[in-house]
Amino acid sequence: MILQHKIRFYLYRLRWWFIGKTKIVTKSPIHLDIELTSKCNLHCTFCPHDQGFNNKGMMPKSRMDDALDQAIKMGVKSVKPNFRGEPALSKNLINFVRKAKKGGIVDIFMNTNGIPYTAEKIRELKKAGMTRVKVSIDGATRKTYESIRLGSDAQRWPKLMKNIKTFQEEGPPLELQMTTTQSNEGEVDAFKEKFPGLKLHINKERQILTERQHCPQPYRRMIVAHDGKVFGCCQSWWDEFPIGHIDKQPLRDIWNGEKMQELRKHAKDYTGPCTNCTIREAWKR
Repeated sequence: MILQHKIRFYLYRLRWWFIGKTKIVTKSPIHLDIELTSKCNLHCTFCPHDQGFNNKGMMPKSRMDDALDQAIKMGVKSVKPNFRGEPALSKNLINFVRKAKKGGIVDIFMNTNGIPYTAEKIRELKKAGMTRVKVSIDGATRKTYESIRLGSDAQRWPKLMKNIKTFQEEGPPLELQMTTTQSNEGEVDAFKEKFPGLKLHINKERQILTERQHCPQPYRRMIVAHDGKVFGCCQSWWDEFPIGHIDKQPLRDIWNGEKMQELRKHAKDYTGPCTNCTIREAWKR
């Protein structure tokens, strides 16, 4: 069973890479973000949550179930229970993972700040079928971390360190992510030394670089927001360029619809909502 899953995972990642290179349009997306909530328990200095973002809400379970049912029926290989919020704030997170696993989804992963968890919830995530968890930590020291990841919980750093240990020992596979800015770029080496043996992602803060490239996002993924709006790109933080609504149209029709085709043209020509894009896939490095 483990070998079979590894083969399915490898084939899905191969397809992910191939679509990114060729920009072919398949019958359905390979990945679906389903935003269980757009709320967050932190207010990070580089995040729109701390810059006036106010479309904060929870996705009802009925909409979550509908999105997952459609994903499974379409043959989607990968799902993520978050977009702009902290997925652990949703009471439906474990149900999401369990349903996706039962439906045969190959990769069930999430981005999280790693704080709103108990040891029991971490164990439940693993038992339910979460394939990997990426925790964002933007500093190697408590001082730097708390200067970037703001919040009312004064114990967020100790809680995070405790939860990282629990994830390592009892939870699904763990990856760590550091977004570098001027305030923390000097701690990259210390960050690597602090977490030996873990898969680490070091990413620069979103920025406009020098040379554009044809972005693969509208060929790989769609996003179902908590309020039902559908987007074709993770740049749509402020609800820019919705391509449909899950309550009004099947996801497969949205994927193949006029608005998504228009978005793909913008991604190719760097026009419309893609004019000032800052996501990494849109720039050569």
